[in-house]
Amino acid sequence: TAIREKIVEGKMQEVNDMLNHPYTIIGKVEEGKKLGRQIGLPTANIIPEKTKLLPPKGVYKTVVNVEGKRFASITNIGVNPTVESGNQIKVETHILDYKEYIYNEIVQVEFYEFVRPERTFPNLEELKTQIEKDIEYCKKI
Repeated sequence: TAIREKIVEGKMQEVNDMLNHPYTIIGKVEEGKKLGRQIGLPTANIIPEKTKLLPPKGVYKTVVNVEGKRFASITNIGVNPTVESGNQIKVETHILDYKEYIYNEIVQVEFYEFVRPERTFPNLEELKTQIEKDIEYCKKI
């Protein structure tokens, strides 16, 4: 119960300490609208199982395991309010310095730190600028 409460609060460092390993979401990478690719920040789109307890909507510092290799990443959990009008929760991960296509691959996303809440941006350019700032922040921590 205590771990579940910390997940709901987005306190990933405390969750990881309590679990003695990183909180992880596992899923198959699905093809999306490719908007991230259009702005130079491609994402691996993962639809989590409906029963999976997710941290709050927002951006997280993460690490992705792809085919047994680990890569630094940044992940958004949410509904993509800048470009979507629906309410389907998605897990979208931008893997830093990674250029391969991984559609249909099963990946593990390890969560380390909450960066900021999800929010709506006026346009894609401002969204891209914020994501770039988020990436720089995650590289520092």
